[in-house]
Amino acid sequence: MIMCISQAFLMQICIINYMTVDYKEALKYQREQAELSQRQLAIKTEIQQGSISRWEAGKSIPNIEACIKLADFYGITLDELVGRH
Repeated sequence: MIMCISQAFLMQICIINYMTVDYKEALKYQREQAELSQRQLAIKTEIQQGSISRWEAGKSIPNIEACIKLADFYGITLDELVGRH
């Protein structure tokens, strides 16, 4: 039983640490640094504008394929993309 509690506690710590990374602001920052509107980014990356909007608003989280596509597009690492340094 103690082991289960310990694992659950570690899981909570991981989730809290993940949530402290402000991915939505980081995604918006990268787009603005590239001087692109959400529409322009959607066209250049073939990612739906609605998805980009939801990510930047914090309403959803991009999947790994979208993150890789964006990181490659910007020429940065995945960590840089989501604001994790």
